[in-house]
Amino acid sequence: MPMTLTEKILARAAGRDAVVPGEVVTCQLDLVCVDEIQIAIFKRTLDQLGTDRVIQEKTVLVVDHFCPATNLDQARANQMVREFARSHHLRFLTGGIKDQILWENGLVRPGMLLVATDSHINTCGALGVFAAAFGPSDAAIMAIKGEYWFKVPQTVRCEIVGSLAPLVTPKDIGLHILGQRGTDFANYKAIEFVGPTVRELSIDGRITLCNMSTEMGAKNAIIEPDSKTAEFLGLKDHPELKTLQSDAAAQFFETMTVDVGNLEPLVATPHSPKNVVPVKEIKGVKIDQCFIGSCGNGNMDDLRLTARLLKGRKVCPETRLIVTPSSRHVYLQALAEGLIEPILQSGASLSGQTCSVCAGMEAPLLAKEVCLTASPRNFRGRMGSPEALIYLASPATIVASAIHGEIADPRDLL
Repeated sequence: MPMTLTEKILARAAGRDAVVPGEVVTCQLDLVCVDEIQIAIFKRTLDQLGTDRVIQEKTVLVVDHFCPATNLDQARANQMVREFARSHHLRFLTGGIKDQILWENGLVRPGMLLVATDSHINTCGALGVFAAAFGPSDAAIMAIKGEYWFKVPQTVRCEIVGSLAPLVTPKDIGLHILGQRGTDFANYKAIEFVGPTVRELSIDGRITLCNMSTEMGAKNAIIEPDSKTAEFLGLKDHPELKTLQSDAAAQFFETMTVDVGNLEPLVATPHSPKNVVPVKEIKGVKIDQCFIGSCGNGNMDDLRLTARLLKGRKVCPETRLIVTPSSRHVYLQALAEGLIEPILQSGASLSGQTCSVCAGMEAPLLAKEVCLTASPRNFRGRMGSPEALIYLASPATIVASAIHGEIADPRDLL
């Protein structure tokens, strides 16, 4: 029976030859990831279930939001995670955002079924993984049993074609889709990104694209793994990748084609990722703070672009630019490549390997302040005051805007 890539992964996890959309199946999980924000509810659920015995090889705990803790409540959450991991002999990871440190530690492989207590774990789909978010109570049951039920999602096939113009980035592709289709067109559906443009993207670019699927309402996003995936993950022998692709006769809920050949830099205006307009339409909006980082845009491609555009230039004195590498490993690689110096010399600030400004953990916005950010969402109150205004854009647009102190077109830097 022909299946999509998402259906194949769920069929394998369910021990079935095939599954069909809408079917509810019980799947064996490969990994359950719980973070410090959700640890208290996770533990409380275990107490209510009358056990704290979790499956060691399938459970990993992370600290990636409160790094370092800035108040006593955060410190207690971090302590709770560390103590639970230590007492139960579980893997405990820190030093980066969870999706990043999961694959850096060899815990992500194409074809696996991964769940986490984080809405943006969809990002791991860039590596050919079924990765989906669940609440901490569900995660507790998963960690105990090692399995859980899934409703097989329908799949939206999103074919991306055309060559990106200079300083138009994968972030702009995601914003374009959101502007055209909104934030709920893929509710409880898989999005499979395909096409020549996707194949040409670096893994970092694919990460950005899959990261934004959460804002499209998707249950998961996925990209067929290839030689780039294998190289990124350090897989020397990868014959199984040949089977991790949708069958030619697979049935999709919808096939949409996105031509990015004429795409230009875009910005999502407050207070939704779907409020997308060309940057040229809102040039000149004064900004107080800019942020480059998060689970979708704190990777090497983003830092290389940021350093290149900032080199020899200065951030506007009235604007704050904060740059956050997605992990310690990425930070060290950026140091080795000489990317940190031009960023700091421009007047920007570097933050530690965490969710940082994206989730309001650092540099909170005051009422009426304006932030232009490369993070995935711009909901009211997410970064501080509910009266603050948050705009979404690519790292290229953010650098240009930070230099000018107002929303600017990055192509003006060419």
